[in-house]
Amino acid sequence: MIVPMKKIYLLILESDKTKALEILRELGVVHLESVDGNSELLEDLRQTREIVYKGLAILPESKNDSGSGSVSGDRETVVEIAKRIISLQEKGKAVEEEISAIQKEIDRLEVWGDFNPEDIKYLKDRGVDIRLAELNDEEVNSLP
Repeated sequence: MIVPMKKIYLLILESDKTKALEILRELGVVHLESVDGNSELLEDLRQTREIVYKGLAILPESKNDSGSGSVSGDRETVVEIAKRIISLQEKGKAVEEEISAIQKEIDRLEVWGDFNPEDIKYLKDRGVDIRLAELNDEEVNSLP
């Protein structure tokens, strides 16, 4: 006699999936069908988890940290802190890029030496026209 099956849902962590399936197979009392969960709440939780993980990955490990890796506080506070951490990292990268660009400009202008631009203006006001130019050897040789 065949007994009609009843449908049940088991929530199993991905890390425990193999062990749980082996135990259920040994019992021989269930027919397994894998179902992936999808909902707005689940998607929201996945995005929240991603934001928090990204924020935590930015922070250096504390020497006083117990190594638990846990975050305490209500969800909104934790997400806001993680978003601020990510935002600050992005601003830091932008500042580093700006510093790099300024340093390149300093390096480019360094060959002109140290002078006050007001000195050039002073000479110009007195009829001495000074123009700064960058030329390679070929261009210098072609000057009259």
